[in-house]
Amino acid sequence: MGSAKRLNPASSDAEAGAIAAAGRFVYVAWVTGTHAANDYDPAAPRHIRVRVNTNHGASNAWQTAKKFEAPERTGRPSIAAWGSRVYVAYTDADTGNIYVATNNGVNSEDIGWLAGQAGVTTRSSTIDGDGFEGTPVVAASGANVLVAWLDSDDGTIKARISTDHGHTWPDPAIDLATGQAYGMSAAADATRLALAWAAPDGIRSRVFRDDTWKATHKLASFSSTGAYRNGYGTSVALAGSSRLGVAWSACTRANCAGSSAQGVNVRWRESANNGSSWKPSVTIASHGAGSDRRINDYPSALMPDSSHRLITYNTAARNFSTYRLVIERGSGKP
Repeated sequence: MGSAKRLNPASSDAEAGAIAAAGRFVYVAWVTGTHAANDYDPAAPRHIRVRVNTNHGASNAWQTAKKFEAPERTGRPSIAAWGSRVYVAYTDADTGNIYVATNNGVNSEDIGWLAGQAGVTTRSSTIDGDGFEGTPVVAASGANVLVAWLDSDDGTIKARISTDHGHTWPDPAIDLATGQAYGMSAAADATRLALAWAAPDGIRSRVFRDDTWKATHKLASFSSTGAYRNGYGTSVALAGSSRLGVAWSACTRANCAGSSAQGVNVRWRESANNGSSWKPSVTIASHGAGSDRRINDYPSALMPDSSHRLITYNTAARNFSTYRLVIERGSGKP
């Protein structure tokens, strides 16, 4: 591994980093500000910043950060790349508007980015005074760009697909899921767009292919008497022409807290036929592995091809006195 590189200036704080890559280009987006931790001020400016690397992440190939001066306050960004194009989705915390900004396929120091409104949310941030937060996710496949967001405080998922690289967003936005939803993730390959999310009763996924959204598939269940009572933090991955996998955080307690004997596991399940049927779920990380690994959550999964899987996740003691980031590699077709 190479040495770490700071991407934001020392004069400002940064959080909610997101990364995407396509070919030799690497893109990182974050929210910047001047207040953090105990000094956090929800009324202070929170701007989106993006940096582009033109040579596979080489330390000397980072361009100057792109500054999105508007909106004045934003939510967490999501980022996706396809070829030389990159897309950043975020919420305007003051209006609830959902924006998708793009470099329009040009990675240059002087290029201005274009931002278009894809939707609007009435959902409030979980932090008092933070404004609106739709937690949008974005994925790109050729000219198709998917953006999905939480529409309201009840968690309904809205989505739009642009067919012209994010320049226009056809009306109307569609309801992909009704009822409470959270922990969304999105992915794309040459022929598909995919979305996964958590709900109070389980984990679901849905695939867009052949110009239509296919049926919603429930791949894990939560119940008050089951092995898993709750879940969050999904990550969906695609491989080949029909393989689909989803990782998620699975809680053995309804409040997802750790204890001496309970906690959160990282679970994984995949399908070889776009979700029509599913292989058995497997536990990637178990809360029973040790007292310093009671909480295993927020996985991020990739399938570089049909036979290889990479998953990173957080792991921590029940009171978060210790924590670390882990990566695991799997091989073979289940």
